[in-house]
Amino acid sequence: MSGTRWVLLDDAHPSITYGGGWSVLNDSLINNGTSGPAYLQSQHTTTGAASLSFTFTGTRIRLLGTSAVASVTDPSWECFVDGESIGREEPFAQTQNNWPLCLAPTLPDGQHTLTLNVTSSGSTFYFDQIRYLPSSIIKSSLDNPTVIIEQSDPIVRYSGDWMNLNNSANSTADTSASLDMTFTGTKLSWVGWIPEGSSGDAGGSYSVDGGQSIAFGIPGPLNPETQPGSLFFQTLFETSPMPAGEHNISVFYRGPSRSTPLALDHFLIDGGDILFPGPPIDDTPDSAIPSPTKTAGPSNSSPVPLPLGAIIGAVLGGLALIILFILAILFIRRRMKHNLPPIPFRTTSQPIIGKKPPPRFKFGNRISFAEGLVKQREPSFEQPVLVVHTKNPSLDSTSPIAGIPGYIPVYSNYRDLANDDPAMTQKRNSMMGLNSMQGTKLTPLRRHQVVSVIQEEP
Repeated sequence: MSGTRWVLLDDAHPSITYGGGWSVLNDSLINNGTSGPAYLQSQHTTTGAASLSFTFTGTRIRLLGTSAVASVTDPSWECFVDGESIGREEPFAQTQNNWPLCLAPTLPDGQHTLTLNVTSSGSTFYFDQIRYLPSSIIKSSLDNPTVIIEQSDPIVRYSGDWMNLNNSANSTADTSASLDMTFTGTKLSWVGWIPEGSSGDAGGSYSVDGGQSIAFGIPGPLNPETQPGSLFFQTLFETSPMPAGEHNISVFYRGPSRSTPLALDHFLIDGGDILFPGPPIDDTPDSAIPSPTKTAGPSNSSPVPLPLGAIIGAVLGGLALIILFILAILFIRRRMKHNLPPIPFRTTSQPIIGKKPPPRFKFGNRISFAEGLVKQREPSFEQPVLVVHTKNPSLDSTSPIAGIPGYIPVYSNYRDLANDDPAMTQKRNSMMGLNSMQGTKLTPLRRHQVVSVIQEEP
């Protein structure tokens, strides 16, 4: 099923019926707010009681004008569709053109009548235009309609980097970007934005049906400090009248870079085609002034391609995250490796320093605790040994001797052999091969030290 495009009617259109005290104001009111001038620089105004009506065949309708309400109740207005009230839209806080006055909900496809009733005690009420979504069955009965082609319309083809603005406009600052469209009509107008943050004038060019390139200007904000924010519904250029039929237009952004970008909200096509392939467009171009503070996101129906720079940035960002993840793992493993306790390793055994190995300390048929440990553990690496000279204690020293295990317990308390029974001491000395150790006290061992008793030659 084919969808239809919105149709725009100026306040001076003959199909609108006025009643009461209306006046015509031929003024664009260009300085009223940030939403562009009044359509075709004219509006109907009233300062008393007035009404209007419009009969159409379609499914949706809206009334737009200038919001310039002096108080909450003056002026007041209300809209009706087929005799049923649809209320009104609240006015803007400041004077603003192209503001919605009434919005009708989706209606059954068929003929309907919209009525507007206005009451004022002296404050001016402004009516500028009607926009409605016609039924597809009335194409042949429309006489030279002004058709709105939205930025998301399937016939609009984009090239280069374009950004979607609040699902209401498409914008580019790419000096190689362009737009191409084939349409039916007799005249075309480009209605766009001056996005917030723009600085400096820019320019572009267009050509119709492959003809001469025509330059147009893109003005920057007039007073960015006193009037921040975006400027909406700005007419950037209009073509000359063309013969009725199918035409092609190509539009190019010329920059310079870092200046005001080229932004499209919609085209206005005189004598345009209301039909296009696909479902009806559910855009709301006049429901409210687009807010530049909202987060811009991609439009589901917009054909704008994803910028190449965004694709490259996403790929590089993903690679950077992977590299950081790998480095983090290596760093953690290295830290864990450094925190592990030392693991003993086996080295080549070397002979113990000295002419004779240390004598055994035997009590009866038992071996000493240290000797038992030596038998249980093979020599592993060099450890410091406390060397005791039996005949000359003053020569005692500590020297590294290979082949002695490094896990000998450290003792903190030793018996004073001088207090032992003399007979037991003599017997023990005889068994150990010592002449006399009476009055000698063993020195406590430090960690990684063992006792080696060296007997000197007589």
